[in-house]
Amino acid sequence: MQPIRKVYQVAPDSIAIPEELRHQPVEIIIWPLTQAELPALNLSTRDTGKRDENLSNHA
Repeated sequence: MQPIRKVYQVAPDSIAIPEELRHQPVEIIIWPLTQAELPALNLSTRDTGKRDENLSNHA
């Protein structure tokens, strides 16, 4: 199974855990981003934070 990374422009009140990750050990990291870090994420195709992105193959 590949890790999932999801960037939200606006953090929601709660975050849904995908069914395939439930009932097993997982690590969830909440890392606030500064405005200076946002351009490096190339958010042009995922600026809403509503789409899951599997970024495990990206540097």
